[in-house]
Amino acid sequence: MDEQKPKVQVIPANPFKRYKKEDDVNNGSVGIYCRVSTTEQKQLNSLSNQVSGLLKYLKEEGMLYRFQDAYIDIYSGTSEKRSPAN
Repeated sequence: MDEQKPKVQVIPANPFKRYKKEDDVNNGSVGIYCRVSTTEQKQLNSLSNQVSGLLKYLKEEGMLYRFQDAYIDIYSGTSEKRSPAN
């Protein structure tokens, strides 16, 4: 059986370009990414606020119908002993 892989278009980041709805030619899917460092209650409240805020933004921009999935990241980049910033 011949499996088809999903088509992925890589768009390089351009920090000087602002998003405009008319730039969204193919109306692709939208996902959100939310991250906290620990499972402390304060951090989990932040995580909840991140998810709510991003979903509210998608709704306000008329893109909620394109929302596909959320990636929740807890503990990424954590370390018991971090070296001080130079």
